Amino acid sequence: MSFIDISEGRIAVSSGSKSLVFQEGSDGPIVLELPSVRPELKENKPTKPVAVADESKNVVLGLRFSPCGKWFAVYSSAKQLVLWETASWTLASERYMPKTATSLKFTPDSQDVIIVDKAGDAVQFSLKDLLKEGEVILGHLSMLLDVVLTPDGKKIITCDRDEKIRISHYPNAYNIISYCLGHKEFVSSLNLLPHKPSVLLSASGDSTIRLWDFLSGQALASYDCSLDVSKQLSVNGTSLTQVENDLSSSVIVHKVCSSKINDNSSLVCVLFYGYNGLLVYRIIDNNFELIQAVLVEETVLDFCFRINGELVIRLANNVLQSLLYKCTATNITFSSSSEKPTKFVTKINEILEKDKDQFVTSSNVPQLLKRKFDNVKEYYQQKKARLGEQ
Repeated sequence: MSFIDISEGRIAVSSGSKSLVFQEGSDGPIVLELPSVRPELKENKPTKPVAVADESKNVVLGLRFSPCGKWFAVYSSAKQLVLWETASWTLASERYMPKTATSLKFTPDSQDVIIVDKAGDAVQFSLKDLLKEGEVILGHLSMLLDVVLTPDGKKIITCDRDEKIRISHYPNAYNIISYCLGHKEFVSSLNLLPHKPSVLLSASGDSTIRLWDFLSGQALASYDCSLDVSKQLSVNGTSLTQVENDLSSSVIVHKVCSSKINDNSSLVCVLFYGYNGLLVYRIIDNNFELIQAVLVEETVLDFCFRINGELVIRLANNVLQSLLYKCTATNITFSSSSEKPTKFVTKINEILEKDKDQFVTSSNVPQLLKRKFDNVKEYYQQKKARLGEQ
């Protein structure tokens, strides 16, 4: 799921069944409503009436601008993939996905959209032929959670609930190059390092973030964030939101987002489930260095970087928060969370606070954790009792 995305001079946020696009220099947002859901077609059953999905329950699950800035795409809980042209904001295409999507990426040349879904498939939708239905280009045996494409557009990287990261050729994705194996829980997020795109950064429910030489599948580094999270919680006297009784102490890395510092290092922000804030790391020579903990008063839903070095955070109360980071030869500092956001973000918040219909969907991250069942304990207890009776 993605609740916020940024293009040049634009910030888009999701809100229920609509998307709000804010442009610098404009007085108000561009409001994009999801089209009405078409009834599902049932083959060989023409006489049976088919119910249309409840429109009130159809919400935006993710949104994204194309690299060229010409397109804006949205996917919804009713399996819609909706496309607008940003020049005139006219509805260009409405197509339907086989299953509910979990992530969306444009190809680097902005010629196709790649959707990954809960069925474990990656589906390609053409932007040249806006009437063409989606084509499955690869599949996993479990739910896909994220996808990235290399800058040259020749490799596609997918990750799933079963700890696997798969690297395939694109567009012939049936040709598998390698696997990156080592995570012990679901792989939730993928990034290519901005300063070194040959290195893959992955995040997982096992509390680790890892670096990979993805072409060979070799692990370069692994960093366990649980100790850093525990320190921040103890300092602030707070605790993680409980997932379940037996998983209450789990530190789940929900998402990572990166920004280039220079040719030798990148800045990485890490979001954890149930933690009101972000941890900021610097990656240099395959080493992780904790720079700062960014604490906020609300649950963080999503975040991304702007070109000017501004980190924009989407909070659960429908407010954006922005922080600027400054780099020197020896130090990196983020503006304090108590400081006022930039003028653009302040203006957006004024509009969001007036819109009483705003709401966003919550994350389903805890459902991805594997459950452990002990189905022989009761059997041994009964056996012991029978032996005792004998």
